[in-house]
Amino acid sequence: YGTLGASFNSYDFGDVPGADGSNIDLDLNDTQIFATDLQLSYRFSPGYNITGVLRGMRTLKPNFESGFGSDNWGVDALVGLNVESSRILHWSFLAGYGIRDFDDPEVDTASNSLFELGMRWIVSQRATINASARRGFDFTTSEAGVLTTGVTANLELEALTNLIFTVSGSYQ
Repeated sequence: YGTLGASFNSYDFGDVPGADGSNIDLDLNDTQIFATDLQLSYRFSPGYNITGVLRGMRTLKPNFESGFGSDNWGVDALVGLNVESSRILHWSFLAGYGIRDFDDPEVDTASNSLFELGMRWIVSQRATINASARRGFDFTTSEAGVLTTGVTANLELEALTNLIFTVSGSYQ
C-alpha cells in the first residue's frame, strides 16, 4: 500500500524589541517550505511491514540582508520496519539519508544520515501515548540550516466521543 501527500509551511518572523529599545528585524529568518511525501509499505507478516519514504522539498529562505542565499532543493530517502509487538504496542524504525542542494553556487551541498524512531502505546480505550525521536534538517532556526535531533512525547485522552485532549512535550 502507499500514501502520497503534500504540504506547505510558512514561517514569518516579526520584529522584536532589543535591550536598548531598538527594533530587531527578524525577516531574514522568514521561510517557506513546499514538500511532497511518498510512502510505500509492504506487509509481509501480521504485525510486520517494511516501509520506504521519499520526501522532496523546496525551501525558500531569502536572507537578502545577510547576502547568504540558503534557498535549496532537498531529498530525504528512508527505509525501515514497522512492528506491532502486541495489540497495544507498536514500533517504527526508519533510517536513511538526506541531501540539501543550495541554489547559491558558493554554498556546498549538505548531506547527512537521518533517522526516525517511533513508539505507540495504547494504554486503554481512551488513552494513548506516542513517543518519537528524529534526526533531520531544520531551516526555520538558522539561515544556513542545521541538523537537529529531538524527542517528542504526547498523551491523548479521549474525554468524550470527538473530544480528545492532548498533552505534548518535545526537546531538541
